[in-house]
Amino acid sequence: MTLSVGQPSTFGCVILALLMITTIPSVGFAQPARIYVEGGPKAVKIELLTLLRQTPDLLPVPSFKHPEANINLQKKGGAKVKCGAAKTFLPGPSAADIVTQFRTWLATPLAQRRAGQAERDRRNAAIATAIAVGAVATAAALSGSGSSAYAAGAGATGVGETTKLMLFGGQGHKIYLGCLTCSKYDSESVENPYGEFGSKYSSTSIVNPYSEYGSRYSQFSACSPYASDPPVIVDGAGNAYGRLSASRAYPLDARWRAWIEGVCTR
Repeated sequence: MTLSVGQPSTFGCVILALLMITTIPSVGFAQPARIYVEGGPKAVKIELLTLLRQTPDLLPVPSFKHPEANINLQKKGGAKVKCGAAKTFLPGPSAADIVTQFRTWLATPLAQRRAGQAERDRRNAAIATAIAVGAVATAAALSGSGSSAYAAGAGATGVGETTKLMLFGGQGHKIYLGCLTCSKYDSESVENPYGEFGSKYSSTSIVNPYSEYGSRYSQFSACSPYASDPPVIVDGAGNAYGRLSASRAYPLDARWRAWIEGVCTR
């Protein structure tokens, strides 16, 4: 096969790409970062994907494989990149330059994203345990047995308790409604007016009189005197502390009762 000068073969491009990898700094992520690549000229995209596949801590994946970061190649050169909330533009100009710039930039936002995901995983695990165990205790209490599970919560202190007490509501108590004992500055607190669970405008807030959990008419509401299934209070181990309800039909510690009645009369 005869090649004219300045016309590289596919084999030559691959060899060149492999040689370029040795110049790319090793960030050394604990686990390969899943990267989705899109846009740009086809030749540049192929070269960039080749480089990514040859690096041990970057793994190109399709969009449905939950990528941790995105590289959006631009037609005029460079790439827009994103990881979590972090975004920037990498000037390139070559595919190798983009990969080098990307790996250097990625270290901090990837660590932040993974730390946030780890915290969400821990919270979800606690929520799953609380739902599973708390739902059983709730069912037992409603059937007339297992009332001791609620008696244990009757002596619990109200807001300010060091144990993290969580609120779950809705069908099967699968909807997380926030933390009852967290600081009012915590994003999960039911007392944080700017948080998802303390805002009077949030659909998952018991202080929203128009939400399913704060309405005076919903069966799942903490504020309805006729609620048949108000939110349950559980800790991370799944221990039940009763139902949070303004209705006197449900046993509740006096301090909790005073607090929820205050919320429902605002």
